[in-house]
Amino acid sequence: MGQATTVTRPYRGLFRRAVVAMVPAMMLGLTACGGEDPKGAPPIITDKGTPYGDLLVPRVNASVTDGAVGVTVDAPVTVSAENGVLGGVTMTNEQGVSVAGKFSADGLTWSTTDPLDYNEQYTLNAQSLGLGGVANRRLRFETHSPANLTMPYVLPNDGEVVGVGQPVAVRFDENISDRLAAQRAITVKTNPPVEGAFYWLNNREVRWRPAKYWKPGTSVDVTVNTYGVELGDGLFGQGNVTTHFTIGDEVIASADDNTKTLTIRRNGEVVKAMPISMGKNSSPTNNGVYIIGDRFDHMVMDSSTYGCRSTRPTGIAPKSTSPPRCPTAASTCTVPRGRSAARATAMSATAA
Repeated sequence: MGQATTVTRPYRGLFRRAVVAMVPAMMLGLTACGGEDPKGAPPIITDKGTPYGDLLVPRVNASVTDGAVGVTVDAPVTVSAENGVLGGVTMTNEQGVSVAGKFSADGLTWSTTDPLDYNEQYTLNAQSLGLGGVANRRLRFETHSPANLTMPYVLPNDGEVVGVGQPVAVRFDENISDRLAAQRAITVKTNPPVEGAFYWLNNREVRWRPAKYWKPGTSVDVTVNTYGVELGDGLFGQGNVTTHFTIGDEVIASADDNTKTLTIRRNGEVVKAMPISMGKNSSPTNNGVYIIGDRFDHMVMDSSTYGCRSTRPTGIAPKSTSPPRCPTAASTCTVPRGRSAARATAMSATAA
């Protein structure tokens, strides 16, 4: 790869005569303003053979160097003009496809607006215009070629209306060793502002949840910018994903083992109460809050759902199959589909 820089300067003699001609006028102006100055006459500007044009030779600076290999793709390539303004700037890949870019308002800088590809060669041509002439620069470089890539996937899906217990879930298709790097690449913006934190389910899935239940009507925007970001052990992000969702009604189902009753409240108002069995004493459900992750119009929940046939002596069968039934306080327990029912309705279980 070779770098080419050329500078074209204007006719030097004319510029020098113009500078010399300005000297008497400048001296006259200084004398008129100063009047009788006891400190002596003002300094005299003389031409010592170095035209001012030589001091204003335009230059082209770039954020990448000619012949560079392994240039990162998570930051734009920038070009700036020194002692002048930018003229034409073009950037193409090895196939001749142009990379989009934009100039700053003052015309002094240019930066790419399209992301660069991994393992690609690019050619950059830029020009700077100034009083000292015209400078042209050409350079070539090659972007980073990762050994392995991973793609993020995010839930809830874009445009969904979800319940007050819904966390933000980001799942990768490879194990993540640098969890902090992954978390830094995830941005959760809410309106109104909500305090929350990350937690990892396993080596591939990280979740963000609010400190308390979401408030109905909250708007949530999630951005996962992992493209070009190293996530540990040479693993880099393959792409970026975004999603926007809103919080629907507050629907909370409370299971009480003392009364063997499941009570469902929507925005604080009881809308349903039903008897429950709470399962076997030998397999108790821990007290706490569980997320309802699925919705069904009708589901029969018995011991066969966890691998024990209901016909066995140790099995459990519901007394009735009339929908809806929720005989256990499991995290997959579902409530009737309501007018604004949504995924991740919160459920609290209180055992005896």
